[in-house]
Amino acid sequence: MKIFTLIKKDLLQELRAKESLAFMFSLSILFSVVLGIAVNSALLNQESVTKLFPGLLWVIFIFSATMTVERSLQNEMQHMALEGLLLLGVSSFQIFIAKLVSNTLLSGLGFLLCTFFLAILLDIGIVHVAAPFTLIASLTVIGYSALATVAVAISSSSQLKSLLLPLILIPLLFPLFFAATELGAVLFAGGAFDPASGWLSLLIALDVLYIVLGMNLYEYVIKE
Repeated sequence: MKIFTLIKKDLLQELRAKESLAFMFSLSILFSVVLGIAVNSALLNQESVTKLFPGLLWVIFIFSATMTVERSLQNEMQHMALEGLLLLGVSSFQIFIAKLVSNTLLSGLGFLLCTFFLAILLDIGIVHVAAPFTLIASLTVIGYSALATVAVAISSSSQLKSLLLPLILIPLLFPLFFAATELGAVLFAGGAFDPASGWLSLLIALDVLYIVLGMNLYEYVIKE
């Protein structure tokens, strides 16, 4: 019950402040326009652009989502909100799960915005691969959110937190986004979605790993 209350609190806080939502919306448009113009200026044929689309999409997502999640979580940590929850008897496990769910929803919204803007700019059709691509995107966003939740808490105690977060996060996320890019490239190239794919198995395994690590490490991270 506490977890649902915490999730509701996090989402209402974002909706009322609107700061993170506006920040994410602006970054999604900005990065999509910049990369869209760059790709169109390269005069690539549509087949090449389609192959590049999944990789470009995840590049835009990782930068816009990281800045947004960092802004959202660090505001709470600076105001000692997490310490207050711990004093009220809320466990670190409950806080982590609530943060994971709220960050997944927030990052998922950011991914939808990135996909929408970039697909329009590059003239990419996604309706025919909507179902399998949604599965791949959901698994990737969940894994990203689990790792980002812990990484933001780790970097928040440093004076170089804005610089430290990408240095922690991006190397650890590489296998996750590489697997997602490979799966996306096959889909958009016209290949069939294979549930037995090794890349999909890797994506699921990384999700489990990041979530389990987060549940076990978050207690020590937020108490530092």
